[in-house]
Amino acid sequence: MGINAYRMPGAVTEEAFGIGFYLSVLAILLVAVAIILPLGIGYHRRMKSRLSRLLVWGKAGTLAY
Repeated sequence: MGINAYRMPGAVTEEAFGIGFYLSVLAILLVAVAIILPLGIGYHRRMKSRLSRLLVWGKAGTLAY
């Protein structure tokens, strides 16, 4: 890919666009998780059931930490 990038200028722009696209998607997902996760944790804490507390602990353990 490195050698062909000099021969085809389009390859460089496509690769840069792909990286930027994936970074923007990742940023959107991180923002969505940061907004949705606290709302979900607050909802489950208000319910105060054993299952919801296990779900909250699992989500906090995998995503937040």
